[in-house]
Amino acid sequence: MDLLALFRRARAKLFPSAPHPDHLHYSIYIKGRVQGVWFRSSAARKAKELKLKGVAGHSQHDELLIEVEGLEKNLKEFLDWCKEGPPLAKVEELRVEERPPEGYRSFQIQ
Repeated sequence: MDLLALFRRARAKLFPSAPHPDHLHYSIYIKGRVQGVWFRSSAARKAKELKLKGVAGHSQHDELLIEVEGLEKNLKEFLDWCKEGPPLAKVEELRVEERPPEGYRSFQIQ
């Protein structure tokens, strides 16, 4: 492991709000029947189960926006879940953008 990687790991342990060096951040935009079907609360439960951090809320374009970060394998499992969502949801479109981690401390619903 190189010196930069060691520094990033040490910083993540000393300053919990700093992004973890192994974490990725995804902005997930979901269109379809995602309001009134408990999508945000179900997403929060799934994210917590997978030890992911972030926030879920509705964007200005009548779509659900989930900002989520964590380990890549957990993010991929979360994305697979988002493609279906909770039982009453109907996902018509899902778009993902990778961004720099922000260091979320928990998963919140807005």
